[in-house]
Amino acid sequence: MLAVADPSINFAGKEVQAISKLFPERCKVMADSMPRECDVKSWVHGYDVVHLSVHGEFKADTPMLSYLKLGEGDGDDGKLTAAEMYGLPLEKCKLVVLSACETGKTEATYGNEILGMVRGLLFAGANSLILSNWKVDAEATALWMQTFYENTLSRPFPEAAQAALIKVKTDPRYTHPRYWAAFTLIGR
Repeated sequence: MLAVADPSINFAGKEVQAISKLFPERCKVMADSMPRECDVKSWVHGYDVVHLSVHGEFKADTPMLSYLKLGEGDGDDGKLTAAEMYGLPLEKCKLVVLSACETGKTEATYGNEILGMVRGLLFAGANSLILSNWKVDAEATALWMQTFYENTLSRPFPEAAQAALIKVKTDPRYTHPRYWAAFTLIGR
């Protein structure tokens, strides 16, 4: 597992630390400082699971410029765009989780072409994706993610996602659907 968290997001660091403990055999965790975009691009090729708990932004007018916010440097602007995701080496990746806002949003063109992060990640080779459909609450998201990963140890991804949704939904703090219904599982 590659687990990356933006330290400026409340609960993101705790989220990746908690889920990384479920993958003790081979796990790279970056939670104390924001890694550069170029580093994340080079790291993803060697992992079965990639989990990015960072800021995301969907751009409806230019969906291929929708992005995940990472660190700048070495020629990169710190915005891993949907267009750049097409070139990620994800052939070995079973699961990509974007624990960030608006990562699952797409825009359909007049020719019915679907544009956004979803298509880029699937084209790059990812087998399954967990993405959000709107701006998410960091604390509820951390609970959703921890529950999802705990359940993946004994259940298929769809059942684990359902268990996560139920866990968050039954928490009295998160009864509104905006807390528990944001994430979608997409698979090949």
